[in-house]
Amino acid sequence: MFSKESGKFYLGVRMCPQGVSSPEDDVKYQSSLSVKAFCLEPKTKTILTRHASKDAALRAECLLHELFDVARRPGFANKACQTLNGFDRTGSEHSLELRAKLSQARRGKTHSQESKDKTSHSHQGKTHGQEVKDKMSQAHLGKTLSLETKHKMSQAHLDKKLSQETKDKLSKSKKGCVPTTGFLGKLHSQESKDKIGQTMKKCWVRRRAESETHTGASWGTQR
Repeated sequence: MFSKESGKFYLGVRMCPQGVSSPEDDVKYQSSLSVKAFCLEPKTKTILTRHASKDAALRAECLLHELFDVARRPGFANKACQTLNGFDRTGSEHSLELRAKLSQARRGKTHSQESKDKTSHSHQGKTHGQEVKDKMSQAHLGKTLSLETKHKMSQAHLDKKLSQETKDKLSKSKKGCVPTTGFLGKLHSQESKDKIGQTMKKCWVRRRAESETHTGASWGTQR
């Protein structure tokens, strides 16, 4: 369907409700969007395909959504692409108003211990493939933590102590490990020395900048 008022298309699937003999007679359907403004706009409806079953109609909708990329293209009112496993919102963004509502709805809510345990157990024994690891590494290249973030991370770990159970596990995991001799007797190449030198220079420049930033500030206070 198409709205002249907003200039946007909406591509969806509709099962004829009981008592409606043909899709043309289904005049009440105005899309399944939660955006009331678009639903209230006058629209012209065009039936692209007809199917005898819900499964066939869903598959056709998936193909059309993928073909027109309805979630990303600004000419469509659709907020997500239909897939056989549900909606895919890749490429679409929530409005600031909706983000605020979602944030407000989640405030004060916490996961139960049972839910935490289930989440933890569901990931046990699973490892990332090399392709996933490479993507994660590439996504974080060049990113640095701000001083504010570092301070928050530091504050979050203050006064935290390892439980005796955790200490025992760490101790057990280290038993039988043979200490390595490291770089004993080996020499760095000139190229390696240059790289280490450049890295250390950047490190000292960053530390000097951090030191100047905190000059005159007391520990535990924010500037």
